[in-house]
Amino acid sequence: MTTASITEKITPPGSFGHAKALPMLALVLALLVVSLVVSCAENLNVNCCQQCTAAASQDPAGMDISGKDCRGYDQKLTKECRNYFEENLRTMGECRLAA
Repeated sequence: MTTASITEKITPPGSFGHAKALPMLALVLALLVVSLVVSCAENLNVNCCQQCTAAASQDPAGMDISGKDCRGYDQKLTKECRNYFEENLRTMGECRLAA
């Protein structure tokens, strides 16, 4: 059985041809999912960097803390941000620019 004969069985002559539209629909849905994932990751980066910056503002260190790893503020970060910084190392200086 050929692809053409399968398509003919699915799509009677004179109909719209939904079988031809399915690959396009799948592509559109895949692009939407990728867009949402990227958007969520960007929001998580900004949110976690804001937490890191806020925690660093309470740091009693008398030196430049721009190079300090945000994981050092784990007690003041949400669990979600602690996990984020375990996978995405950021310094206080990098987060200051991102937030």
